[in-house]
Amino acid sequence: EENLQLVPDTKGELGEMKTLLERYKHLQEEVTKKQTDLDHLLSEAKELSSWAKRPLVLEEVTHLQQRYNKLTAGCNGRKEQLESEMQEYLAYHQSLQ
Repeated sequence: EENLQLVPDTKGELGEMKTLLERYKHLQEEVTKKQTDLDHLLSEAKELSSWAKRPLVLEEVTHLQQRYNKLTAGCNGRKEQLESEMQEYLAYHQSLQ
């Protein structure tokens, strides 16, 4: 989440854009790997919540699920933004030639 808070400054350099894109792809892979853990935690929270008859446990895990979804969407947004910037950069240099 902290990595997505910082707005990257590519300075219009293609190498910097590619580096940041790879960084976000790697971050996306790490986040995706956590989905199975979150699914397992959610199923356990449902079970525990029903046994204890307290919805608080399930609500907290649901909050984690919402944070996960927000993180995934943010990471996808940054990747799309960088890909778009790279396309604009390449189109500009193509037009110069």
